[in-house]
Amino acid sequence: MDNIEKKLDVLFELGKYKEVLELSYETLYTSESDKELLYQYIILSHMNLEEYQKALTMCDEALGEYPNIGTFFYLRSKTLYFISSYKKAISDIEEALRVSPNEPHYLAHYARVLLMQDNYIQAKEMIERALELDSSVSEYHLTLAVVLYMLDGQKVACEIVDDVLAKEPHNLQALEIKQKYFTSKLKEKKSLLQKLLFLDPFDKENQKEIKFIKHYYKFMLPLMGLVVLLSYLLQAYRKEFDFLEPVAYSGFIIVGVLGSKDWRLNIPFIAVIVSFDAYFNLGSRGISFGELFYIVFQAVLFQFVFMGAYVLFRALKHKFETKLEQQRNSAQNPILFFLFIAPFERYEEVDTKAMRAYYTRIPALVLLSLVLMYIYNFYFQDFYFKIFLVVLFFITAIVSVRNFLFAFLYIFMTVLLINKFACDGVVWCFVGALMLTSFFQAIYKLIRKKSG
Repeated sequence: MDNIEKKLDVLFELGKYKEVLELSYETLYTSESDKELLYQYIILSHMNLEEYQKALTMCDEALGEYPNIGTFFYLRSKTLYFISSYKKAISDIEEALRVSPNEPHYLAHYARVLLMQDNYIQAKEMIERALELDSSVSEYHLTLAVVLYMLDGQKVACEIVDDVLAKEPHNLQALEIKQKYFTSKLKEKKSLLQKLLFLDPFDKENQKEIKFIKHYYKFMLPLMGLVVLLSYLLQAYRKEFDFLEPVAYSGFIIVGVLGSKDWRLNIPFIAVIVSFDAYFNLGSRGISFGELFYIVFQAVLFQFVFMGAYVLFRALKHKFETKLEQQRNSAQNPILFFLFIAPFERYEEVDTKAMRAYYTRIPALVLLSLVLMYIYNFYFQDFYFKIFLVVLFFITAIVSVRNFLFAFLYIFMTVLLINKFACDGVVWCFVGALMLTSFFQAIYKLIRKKSG
């Protein structure tokens, strides 16, 4: 067993978790061996491979053989934590602490779970107990920093993170917390993200964040310029360009919310839009100093509103992604499963990345398509514009049919728009949308079959 243990240790350190699992399973069921250690390797390898359901199954099996070993309660609690099942995670870590009440890493984990439950007072007590037992672990100090930040102790929390970075300038967790909680400027955040990617080049979340910042400064100014142009045309030539009204207002809201990340770009943008409205409504007589002050005040006020909307959007997006990940690994909510997960299982194994892309990009495409159709039906009818809308409709319908209900709602709204919201034709709209959705689903399946 000593040779196997050494081999497993080396493979695990090298991150070859599949090889660890292969050897561990083979040894676990075919020889008399230290099963407790093998169970730990198996559970940790499944966790590192993000195979949380398998990790939970092995935790249950290990606890069946070793019901009084706190390690397996701790590992099961960690697995449950990763799939956002916090109540069960608390129950398991409390059981682990009942067996071993003075294990600092148990206490630190308990603090992290409590943190996710917004129980900051008790989380502070747990992490301080862990630090009393072992103050040499930087991870415990960083957990305390996050807890203090949540308890409005931002200054002390920032000092703790800076102290850790002074001692360990390449501490991944410290850099992550610094850029997440204590850096509001995008350029400073970009610098920290570059350090994080240098230390861990394969971190997908940080890659996405730095890509967002690059695209932000690349595309935000042209987008703002486009919305300003649309707003000017709408105000100066209202009769000719009144069909732009839905696009201009929608663009102002969307770009304003996205632009709220950098007030130096966003406040001048908002001020220009507001000044157009004021200038043309005042009959082009000019803007007085008092009115100018009011425009700036409105721009600042809008900035705070857009900032709040952006924070809310990110929070809802994070919550949805967490629920999606949780549902992927443990079927808890049958309605959520039916609406969001099952449509993907019909075509392939559930891929969280593919689902995230679908549920963030397709709604935007659907909304764009419906807005343009609304403009065509009620404001601006042009032959080439109609051709473009038909092509856009076919593309949107085909790519959205992975989720039949989502695609049906889009097609139903499209048919209603074409029918100009006439109530007497709702039943036929419903039947037509159902038939069209089935037709596009058949096309999608054919495309997938042909593409292999």
